[in-house]
Parts: sequence; C-alpha cells; structure tokens
Amino acid sequence: MSSPLTHDEIEEILAHVMHAIRVVMKAIRDGSVSHEDDINPYLLGKMDAIKSKHFSINGRVFKHRRGSANEEGTFGADILLVVDVLIRGKQMKKGVLIQAKMPGSFHGLKEQCKKMTSITKDSFVLIYNDTGFAFQRASIYTGDAFDLNDTYEDRDFFRHVLLCFIGDHRLDSINPDILLPIKPLVAMSFTIR
Repeated sequence: MSSPLTHDEIEEILAHVMHAIRVVMKAIRDGSVSHEDDINPYLLGKMDAIKSKHFSINGRVFKHRRGSANEEGTFGADILLVVDVLIRGKQMKKGVLIQAKMPGSFHGLKEQCKKMTSITKDSFVLIYNDTGFAFQRASIYTGDAFDLNDTYEDRDFFRHVLLCFIGDHRLDSINPDILLPIKPLVAMSFTIR
C-alpha cells in the first residue's frame, strides 16, 4: 500500500513531529524529564498538541504497575503508536509498538522485545537522547535478526511510517484491547485528516 499523503504533506507533518521531539530533547538536556516514565507521557503530550486541519496525533502510554493492570508487562511495550490517515478519499490505519529506553538502561529489554515481536514485527526500541532519538527494530534485541538498516533516526522513522514502509494494519486503535487477540503493544496515535 502506498501512502495517501503527498511529499509536501509528509514534510509538513515531519516538521511538526521534529519540533515536538526537539522540545522533548531540550527537556531531557535541562533535566525537566530524565526517566522513561516521565519522558513517554511528555513526548505523547507534545505529539498530541500537533493538530491541524489535516491531522492530529494522539497517544497512549501503557501502565507498568504490578498485577493484572501491568499492560507493559503483558505487551512488552511502553507506547502504542497508531497512524490514521484519511485524505482525498483514501484511508490508511496502522500501528507500531514501542519500548522506550535511555542509553544504558537495557535491563529486561530482550524479554520485552520478545513479547512485542510476538504481537507484530513492527515493534521498535526507542532510545531517548538529548541530541536525537533512535528507533531500532525490536528483533535486533531478540536475536532473530540484525540489519543496520533496521535502525532509524527520528525523522527517518516517522517518514517511513508516513510512507507506509513501517506499521501493522492490525493495530488500528490505541485501546489496549486491540492487542489481546493479536498479543502485546505500546501506544501513541496519529490521526491525519
């Protein structure tokens, strides 16, 4: 499936996304946010603020408490990202699972990645940094595959999502129940209109 978006529309969305990421990177640098538990909702809040006539971004961070309410423990992901494009009569809906980490904080990552990849191959590890974010396919950490082409800088990752190279069409909602028949996930949602 090709993207229903034009080059100019993709560039407009990317400009907004990159502005939100720069705001989060600045907050990491100045210490306003310093742990994934703080950064994830902060990032999603900045993404949620991106709204225009053509698109909006919504998000969900999975709970990670003990017991049956531990969504992160069930799905392996911190965030569920769902892209919903409806433009010129064309629609595209798909999602990505994301486990977010600070550099050097990879404890338990292999098991989290196994849970995510059992749901969808479109699972990623987001590595936060104050100079930029990197997205790596979760399969790199499970030992199932390793390809340097499976690592994306922040802008390239979102470009590939919008161009339709990345994303699972079964993940079409930020409601965590969508993952149960498929398996585990992470939440953040784009709606583009």
